[in-house]
Amino acid sequence: MAPRVCLITDDGCATSVAVAQALAERGWHPVMLRFPRAVVPQPTPLTSTVPTVSLADMQEEHLQQQLATITQAFGPIGALIHLHPASHLPVDQQALLSHLFLLAKHLKDPLHNAVPGGRSSFLTVTRLDGRFGLTGQGYDPLAGACFGLTKTLNQEWGAVFCRALDLSPELSSQAVVKCILGEFYDPDRLTVEIAYTPTERATLVGSPAPIPQGGAGLQPSEVFLVSGGAKGITAQCVVQMAERYRARFILLGRSPRSPEPAWSKGCLDEAALKQHIVTELRASGDHPKPMQVQEVFRRIQSERAIAQTLQAIAQAGGQAEYVCADVTDPRLQALIAPAVARLGPVTGILHGAGELADRLIEKKTLQDFTKVFGVKVRGLHNLLATISHPPLKYVVLFSSVAGFYGNVGQADYAMANEVLNKTAYRLKAQLPDCRIIAINWGPWASGMVTPELKKLFEERNIAVLPVAVGTRLLLAELVADGPCQVVLGSPLRALPHPDLPPKVRIRRVLNPIDNPFLDDHRLGEHLVLPFTCASAWVIHSCEQLCPGYTFFRYSDARLLKGIVFTKLQPQEFTLDLEAAAQEDTVVFRATLWSINEQGKTLYHYKGTVHLVRQVPEASHYPALDLAETHLQDGSDLYDRGILFHGPSLAGVQQILNLSAEKITVQCRLPALSDQMQGQFPVRTFNPYTADVSLHPVLIYTQHYLATGGLPSRIPLLEQFRPLPWDETFYVSVEVRNQTPSELVADVIAHDATGNIYIRLHEGAFTRGDYLRELFAQTAAQRQAQIAPVPAVSKGGDGWRK
Repeated sequence: MAPRVCLITDDGCATSVAVAQALAERGWHPVMLRFPRAVVPQPTPLTSTVPTVSLADMQEEHLQQQLATITQAFGPIGALIHLHPASHLPVDQQALLSHLFLLAKHLKDPLHNAVPGGRSSFLTVTRLDGRFGLTGQGYDPLAGACFGLTKTLNQEWGAVFCRALDLSPELSSQAVVKCILGEFYDPDRLTVEIAYTPTERATLVGSPAPIPQGGAGLQPSEVFLVSGGAKGITAQCVVQMAERYRARFILLGRSPRSPEPAWSKGCLDEAALKQHIVTELRASGDHPKPMQVQEVFRRIQSERAIAQTLQAIAQAGGQAEYVCADVTDPRLQALIAPAVARLGPVTGILHGAGELADRLIEKKTLQDFTKVFGVKVRGLHNLLATISHPPLKYVVLFSSVAGFYGNVGQADYAMANEVLNKTAYRLKAQLPDCRIIAINWGPWASGMVTPELKKLFEERNIAVLPVAVGTRLLLAELVADGPCQVVLGSPLRALPHPDLPPKVRIRRVLNPIDNPFLDDHRLGEHLVLPFTCASAWVIHSCEQLCPGYTFFRYSDARLLKGIVFTKLQPQEFTLDLEAAAQEDTVVFRATLWSINEQGKTLYHYKGTVHLVRQVPEASHYPALDLAETHLQDGSDLYDRGILFHGPSLAGVQQILNLSAEKITVQCRLPALSDQMQGQFPVRTFNPYTADVSLHPVLIYTQHYLATGGLPSRIPLLEQFRPLPWDETFYVSVEVRNQTPSELVADVIAHDATGNIYIRLHEGAFTRGDYLRELFAQTAAQRQAQIAPVPAVSKGGDGWRK
């Protein structure tokens, strides 16, 4: 089998060679692609061990020819790793980014062609600060475009593994290679962007936050320079700013102003207006064509929109002037000078201008990129260059969720908006007293969103933002003392794709120190991984392989030998997954195992995960009974050793009713911090609230059977909704069968009306006197806050010393 080619762009340092050599050792055929010296002036010194292909110029046709040459000479291209040069190198960033854009365009087919040797990959690597640019220190924001491109390709290319990395400049060359290789082989298809510092690996996620309240407000003397502010959504935002604060505005737009003809005034119907246009053109001796009629119609509509905006601002108590100017025009400062002389020095910038050229990457042109990228990026550069910084108090950048999440058909737009996002952090570091904010808008109910794009957003669970809501949010964020990047839109639902590896092996190192919650799941002297955490590990690993699919069922789940940390040292585990697709369902058979110090294979868990495209509506629990006939405080159960769990997992609030056949319990678990969750962050399945849902079974076994209990087998678990943090929920346990060594029961977690979160069918729980003693011993040692004492040993249970 001939090795596939991994194309590596030369970043002008030794890293590119080191990455190439490391991939060659792993069976790839690395080929280094060099840009012309006009773009990357300092190429890496040549090496005979890595084939190199150089671009003589930046023409698209030449790039196509060189890619064809690489394929003919070395074989099919199966991966690209773009190493973006560090910010301190003298690089033509825009030329480089435009060529990365073209590289993606022309690699679409090669990366999707059926070739042997595994998945195809597209990786971009930047050297901002190892924190996605959030520090604002020491980088060129233009490099942020790599994130927007990669995230969009991840949306468009279901069959290609896409990932964007940001590596701290403090990382050594050896560490950089290790990071790149680790991400190159990572099976996780849900996480698209990763950052590394010398001590951390992180991704960037949105965090829900309330709408800001209050704030000092704007002074009527503030003067805002607004791009794209005379028409559309930006204009409506400006009108609201004028109404609230009576501020002043210089509105930039490319449309020249000309008085509306007398014959068109008052005609608001589109068809009637176009008929008037035809009549007037014919009266002038012309033979109007549809495009000519449309152009006149557009000019009239444009003049009306500008006039309406200026009138609305004046009626609201503000002042505004319109300046016909392209935001990318280098003469911008001179063009706005007369308006500045009349209204006063500019104290705020609102960059709302934008262009769209929506189409898939393989159908885009360099002109598309130049137009879309130029308005956002060159436009912002121009705006900032026209203003002296000391009086500048506000910089508001209209970015997009397309930059934060990526979006099908908007590679250039996503690239441009990610540059805006990174620029916001950079500006904040330079102007700490200035309110800097990049608002990543979702689609508005009007504006640049086409009907087709609006439909796509709706299909992917993206709510369309009403204009009144959007303008209210802008006013709140403008005067808030908040973050400099805000996402005002829903996350994109991943598009499902059929490409699945039949078998996947994932190795993972668990370090007890990195998982503080384990201290509250201690049995005697040993930290024990909860069954639900092992389940979450398996479930979320399956979801990471299948974007667009969600966990619904976990069947035939068996605890073979629990994961017990007898020493506080890292341990390596292996998860084997075998996948099979069944229409709208993907089924994974999972086995979790490790090798102990003696070289023996230990099987810990087995089970089958069922992922679906759409989780069914929540079932209703027919035997709902919240009668308070056996009230007992939950905290007492943990204190007395009926339950062994520590504070972070102590979610039982009170027993409501209890009989030989059934127990109903009220529960609530405060959210654990990210640090407490450690290597088991909550995603679609919450292992911590799920663990609490099993506590009533342990209460029952202690009360009626005078034994302790632990889960050992789950024939079927169904999740209709994730069990929530910080909300009251109820657990009803219906006993099905019991033997001297086992209890079998149904466990139903539901809300107060009986809508089911999770339903566990005929779960088996190991029971025994030794477990009751162990629970009591663990609770006593926690109460006394003394050093752990040796656990009770019992053969065959998986929890021995």
